[in-house]
Amino acid sequence: MKEEQSRREQEERRKRREEKRSRKRREKKEKEQEARLALRIAKEERKLLLAQRKLESIRLLSEVLDRVKVPVCHFILYSSHGRNWVGDTVDASPHFFRQWG
Repeated sequence: MKEEQSRREQEERRKRREEKRSRKRREKKEKEQEARLALRIAKEERKLLLAQRKLESIRLLSEVLDRVKVPVCHFILYSSHGRNWVGDTVDASPHFFRQWG
């Protein structure tokens, strides 16, 4: 009887130890997964912030170019003969650049 009870107690202790180990492993995995997820979120937030900054820069640059009024710009174009440089006058307003940009 005592031996049987002793075995049961040993078996119960063994099961508790196994349960405790598996719980700790599970908790560790969950923490690692949360850390990976937090890192991914941080990376995506950084990407978003950089994209927003670039977009704002483009908007500001566009606004500056819209405000600048340059009526005419002198461009130098290569002639079809391949020998001479030819000057050509072209409208250089922001609208013109948006067309070709």
